[in-house]
Amino acid sequence: MPAHSLAPQDESPHPPGDEPFWNESWYFDGVSADPEIGVYVRLGNVPNRGSCLYTVAVVRPGKPTVMVTDYAGPVPVLTPHRQTVHGSDYDAVQECVTPLADYRIEFDGAATQYVDAMAVLRGEAGTPVTLTLDLHWITDAEPYAWQALTRYEIPCRVEGTIVIDDERITVSGPGQRDHSWGPRDWWANDWMWSAFHLDDGTRGHAVMLPDLPGVAIGYLQTGGEITELTTGSSAFDKPADGLVSAAVLRLGDPADPLVIDVSPRGFGPLRLEAPDGRVTHFQRAMADFRTADGRSGVGWIEWNINQR
Repeated sequence: MPAHSLAPQDESPHPPGDEPFWNESWYFDGVSADPEIGVYVRLGNVPNRGSCLYTVAVVRPGKPTVMVTDYAGPVPVLTPHRQTVHGSDYDAVQECVTPLADYRIEFDGAATQYVDAMAVLRGEAGTPVTLTLDLHWITDAEPYAWQALTRYEIPCRVEGTIVIDDERITVSGPGQRDHSWGPRDWWANDWMWSAFHLDDGTRGHAVMLPDLPGVAIGYLQTGGEITELTTGSSAFDKPADGLVSAAVLRLGDPADPLVIDVSPRGFGPLRLEAPDGRVTHFQRAMADFRTADGRSGVGWIEWNINQR
């Protein structure tokens, strides 16, 4: 949908429903233009469970992954333009500077470093580090509102700094943010989500579920013109008990799709356990995207893989 389907007040928190897994999520990702560093931040408020899920990942190819994984954080303090989380060993602030145009993320506190990202999924301990973020997500293409769900996605440019212990890193490159609210049962089905930026300026976003073969949700847009995706497919290669090693997206007309090879460059995964013991492995990767017609780019991709 075009940007006019969104209003500035959509950026603000929404009244919760009564479902146990009702969730309001603010999500942000970015990849530096190098592309030698990627970051994502997600705040998921779950008010009916009296908690939030707050996560950060900083990924650098060939270097340890730095993560914050507060699976049962405190209920955030919410105002119309600001979300604040005071964790046991960190403080996080999300500020809507200009609705639908500029969002600022600040984080200061403890994080954990993992040489092997699979250790997160195995529930293993990492090495403590300190982490500071000061980043802006500045809208640089058309926002997209989903039809079927209360959710929207905004292509952005990410600018700011990340400090790991005493190492200061400048971030400047493409990114994506989204905001959604409603029931979210991570353990009900698998999915693939992606957002990417190609070198010709094309921005893409695609979501597909194995339970709905041939169906895609998302867009391709260049120069302000949006092509809405309704069909597509995805496949991935993953060794047993490992991280996804490669994937292929086929977006649009099945007879003449846009074919994209995806190569993960670093992971910030999550191990999510439901109150009834169900477990899903949430594999999120900074990745290279390369089309069959020779274009290339960067972005983030995720696979929600339930452990059945």
